[in-house]
Amino acid sequence: MNPKTPIQEGELIYLTHEKISFMRPFTPNSNISTNKGEIRFGEEQFWGDTISNHNDTEQFTILHPTLSDRLMKVKRATTISYPKDIGAVIMETDIFSGAKVLEIGTGSAAFSIAISSIVGKDGKIYSFEKREEHQKIAIKNFNKLARFQNAEFILKDNTHEVGFELDEKMDMIYLDVPDPAPLLWTVKETLVAGGNIAIIVPCVEQLADIVRELPKQGFTRIRAKEIFERGIRPTPGRTRPYDRMVAHTVYLLFASSHNGIFEVNYEK
Repeated sequence: MNPKTPIQEGELIYLTHEKISFMRPFTPNSNISTNKGEIRFGEEQFWGDTISNHNDTEQFTILHPTLSDRLMKVKRATTISYPKDIGAVIMETDIFSGAKVLEIGTGSAAFSIAISSIVGKDGKIYSFEKREEHQKIAIKNFNKLARFQNAEFILKDNTHEVGFELDEKMDMIYLDVPDPAPLLWTVKETLVAGGNIAIIVPCVEQLADIVRELPKQGFTRIRAKEIFERGIRPTPGRTRPYDRMVAHTVYLLFASSHNGIFEVNYEK
């Protein structure tokens, strides 16, 4: 039998029920009011515990929140990056433990939260945002939901003119801004040779424009994709797709920097 692991005060817990779920920090001897009744925590609770509501009619299980759970619970200052898209970015850009990553357009900090665990305590995330109200929300989200406090949030509005002015080269750069084209020159200067970039693009006309601009700024291996996600209802005897799905959110554009001048490779 596996030994029980106690939940520490302040740790994020995911309370799951067949119809509803909650994520919140654990506080001993506290109560939660839900539409399924009141849930009461004891002085000590363990991961995997099943607890009942006040009248023992509904049961909840205490689990570790997944990274996807954390991302979908962020307080939103802007449209967030969806887990399906962030997963593709991680796979396509080779983010690794110890990497230095530049994020342009902090938004709600969903991307920074997602890669915090990957770059780890030896890595660093530099996240640029030009709107102070967005940055304040993003910092609160990151401090609450990231596994490591390994991000530096920078408020700056003229990067397209003066660059990022960082003291080290970045292993990967992520752009989620309305008009990324004017930033490509400083992105190239800030990226390690052969490094990868990911650009979030909302519409196909903008995608075509940026694809034409990337070779002029020294990028090759240009590729784009769109991710659709459809869940499956795992009910014994009635397994079928859910009626709704997460279809178009953004286009994902990837490229790698190069040193010389040669024919640009567009992946087919």
